[in-house]
Amino acid sequence: VTGVQTCALPISSQGFPGQGFPSEDFSQGESSQGQSQSEDDDQTGEQSSEDEDETGEQSSDGNQTETRTISLDCTELDIENVTASGFESDPSDYHPPGDAIDGDLTTWWSHNGNDPWIEISLVESNPVCGVAVTWNKGDERDYSFEIGISENGNNFEKVFEGTNDNESTEQEIYPFDQEVNGKYIKLTITDTSSNDGWTSIQEIDALGLTEP
Repeated sequence: VTGVQTCALPISSQGFPGQGFPSEDFSQGESSQGQSQSEDDDQTGEQSSEDEDETGEQSSDGNQTETRTISLDCTELDIENVTASGFESDPSDYHPPGDAIDGDLTTWWSHNGNDPWIEISLVESNPVCGVAVTWNKGDERDYSFEIGISENGNNFEKVFEGTNDNESTEQEIYPFDQEVNGKYIKLTITDTSSNDGWTSIQEIDALGLTEP
């Protein structure tokens, strides 16, 4: 993606001022791939859980995604649906993709497959300015990820590639170089410092321009 965006609002750990998403406008998307490890397994068990794998050898180097800014005209866009590559399906530890758009920071989507992704579809196609993510365990993990935009849900254009701020549990905003029209937004995690490959997102929001 090329071009320079004229913008006014700096990224901050406080996130973007928005109204949140209605929890009734989502489905749980694709069925779980059936993880063999529970995110919250007893730490005394033989299988590693999401909670205990943070004691592994991998650690953060404190790097932060390049600072960019986003237009004040960009607001939260309405989400119609959400799907994902899989999710933690243990009945006692259930974290489907719908938990990432319910406006509740006590719930989250989680998956420990290879290159897991979560995809939101908007109510209608809009110019998209960026994506806001609240990472679960965001102050403990490094995530590398890509964001793609599509009009039809099949052909995605990569519009962002970066990493999270390992020191933050607050909402993080990832602005694009310029607005990109689209209805489908896919975030793919390409690397995680979780020893067992866990990815967890409390909330994902789309920021864009709407008709006056």
